[in-house]
Amino acid sequence: MNETLTYKVFTIADLEDWLVHNKANGISDRIISRTRAYAFINNPHARKEDAVIAAVFDGDVAIGYTAAFAEKWVRPALSDRYFWGSTQWLEPEYRGKGASWKMMRQIKDAVGERYIALESTEASCKLDHKQGYAISYYPKYFLNLKTACRSPKALLKKKLMEYKNKKAFESLNQYKYSNRHVPLIDEETYAFIVAHSEKDLFLRQRDYLNWQIHFPFLQAVDRWFEKKTGCEFGSDVESLSVQMVQVYREERLCGFYVLNCVNKRCKPLYLYYDTNDKECVFASLLQNVFSMDLTQFSTFSKELFDFMKRVGFCGMNSKHFVEQVSLTLPPGLTVDESLNIQGGDGDMVC
Repeated sequence: MNETLTYKVFTIADLEDWLVHNKANGISDRIISRTRAYAFINNPHARKEDAVIAAVFDGDVAIGYTAAFAEKWVRPALSDRYFWGSTQWLEPEYRGKGASWKMMRQIKDAVGERYIALESTEASCKLDHKQGYAISYYPKYFLNLKTACRSPKALLKKKLMEYKNKKAFESLNQYKYSNRHVPLIDEETYAFIVAHSEKDLFLRQRDYLNWQIHFPFLQAVDRWFEKKTGCEFGSDVESLSVQMVQVYREERLCGFYVLNCVNKRCKPLYLYYDTNDKECVFASLLQNVFSMDLTQFSTFSKELFDFMKRVGFCGMNSKHFVEQVSLTLPPGLTVDESLNIQGGDGDMVC
């Protein structure tokens, strides 16, 4: 291990000093984007003393960092808050010498081992496993809707996909429903979520759900904008939209979903529905999704994906349409692996 490196843990209070009060305390745009920092500060489950960043420095230059943010779940019903891993980076020339190990050990120790992560890289999963954390996996289903067509065969496949998707889109007109776009999750909507969340592994509090929607980690900027920050997990994207949609049948709320689209890649963050009306809710979501110009659509809902395939939606990836997403759990925390995760769980919300 390089003994010239130094390590430091920063709290919510430190973040606020840097972001709001312009205090020079070691935090910089190289460690965390200002958009993500602003969201961390406004997390309704955060406390001033919470450790949220661990960073490693070579002299005065940050060469590695990781972050985490707090959440108190409704389910699993636990007495403590847990901290979702959010970003992890070490400059390539410093890898393989123990710096990542110590940096991750610092953030985990600082949050009392109450560290949990989703969609980590293979290298991160290996490190977590060596530090005593359990790794499980959940399937995510996806369709690639645009790829570079470098041959007549690929171009023909693209045209066939577009034709099939147009027919599938038109078939959804048989479903009768009405949509209402809403600016927040109110008490009625949250009651609907709770009543239809029996398959969810994590059930979040209403204030936390609204925080996710209104304090995104990303921000849309014009294409000509030149990104100047050094953070590998920057906040600037070309396009970003979040839609919260209530679905009604005969004035009765039968579904609710949140759609997140970043740079033409779209996924439902949350999806809830009455079982008897699920196809109407799926039709609402898919008519919304496939009216947009997208490169990819993904979902953790197998029921939704099976419905998509049944009505005829397809992608350029005709064979490989499932990938596994990791869930990292600390020692002592076990969950019901028969339950499902949602697209807004953990750091996947961005």
